[in-house]
Amino acid sequence: MNSIEFLLQQHARNHSARVATWEGTTATGQNQEDLILDGLTDAQLRKIPGAGLNSIAWLHWHIARSEDVGVSLCGGGRPQVWHAGGWAKKLKYERADSGTGMTAADVADLSARIDLAGLREYRWAVGRQTREIVTPMKPERFSAKIDMAVLRKNIELGSYRAAPDKARFEQTWSTRSVGYTLATYAVTHNIGHWGEVRTLKGML
Repeated sequence: MNSIEFLLQQHARNHSARVATWEGTTATGQNQEDLILDGLTDAQLRKIPGAGLNSIAWLHWHIARSEDVGVSLCGGGRPQVWHAGGWAKKLKYERADSGTGMTAADVADLSARIDLAGLREYRWAVGRQTREIVTPMKPERFSAKIDMAVLRKNIELGSYRAAPDKARFEQTWSTRSVGYTLATYAVTHNIGHWGEVRTLKGML
């Protein structure tokens, strides 16, 4: 197994089986995302269990947006799923950033009004595009730097609302590789937040 195959394996593991299956997919056709969200009602998905916490709906949206924005930097030459598919209208939620720095009121607003069926579809669409971008890559592509032109476009599109210092932001990202970015936003960021979802689920 090479690095591309490993990344795709771990990506599948932490997405729905509607995106991809892997050797750990259950006999009933479920990956980690399916198992974690199984049985939750809409009310539970929208609920914020306590002060300073997020809802599961917010986390689901945040990891989807973060993957969409992050993977767009890796040279696939494709627009973010959010913009290409008109998902702001479909989800009835207009903010295009990934939620970093949101206030409690912002989190509550998203949690109350985002379209949950649309959110699931958006998350799956993001996962499928990630795989379409990564699958044809060669392992040596991981050492390349991210596409700074796309980073600048993402800033203009409002993908990083919490990044007002553009020069400093660009300098930070100019040191990051395609491999780092894919490993973070297509795999480890998902894993970390699905752990948070499990915790919240236990509080409902």
